[in-house]
Amino acid sequence: MARTVARLDTGDELPVVVVEPSCAAALRSDVPDLLGTDAARRVAARVHTLTGALTDLAAAGWTPPPPPDHVVLQTHCHEYATFTGRRPRDLLRRLGAEQVDEAEGCCGLAGNFGFEEQHYDTSLAVAGLALTPRLDELPDGGRTVVVADGFSCATQIGHLAGDRGVHAVHLAELLDPAADPPEEPS
Repeated sequence: MARTVARLDTGDELPVVVVEPSCAAALRSDVPDLLGTDAARRVAARVHTLTGALTDLAAAGWTPPPPPDHVVLQTHCHEYATFTGRRPRDLLRRLGAEQVDEAEGCCGLAGNFGFEEQHYDTSLAVAGLALTPRLDELPDGGRTVVVADGFSCATQIGHLAGDRGVHAVHLAELLDPAADPPEEPS
């Protein structure tokens, strides 16, 4: 942790944009608490999720390729808990998605927690509160655009619906102008 902070504490005000929400939350919240240094606090003040950074860019006039009209979204728990006020749902709508169906709740995986034998049923029960119903509502056939910025969330989506051809893309992949555009839901 201290080495990471030393590398990121550059003395400038450039944002530190982190694409994995759990890593961003660790740098924003956990590292300053654990290290207790001024350097850790300076770095924490500059940390943004990709959603936060893109929200700022959109406010300044940035326009990426338009997202699909309909997106299913699993927001990472750390995005809710640590980075309030800047939601992927709001950004996707601002960028032109007409319908964003958000699974408002935890995916249930929580790192490797959900794959541990003693927690597996709990993981599925938590996913059943919001994520599984959203995935079950997806139309059959074709590839449906499901966005999940967290690796755990994307893994859980693959576990729950991969047999139906459903997989998650990261917001960066969705908005990358060089990437093949995701197919619209059937």
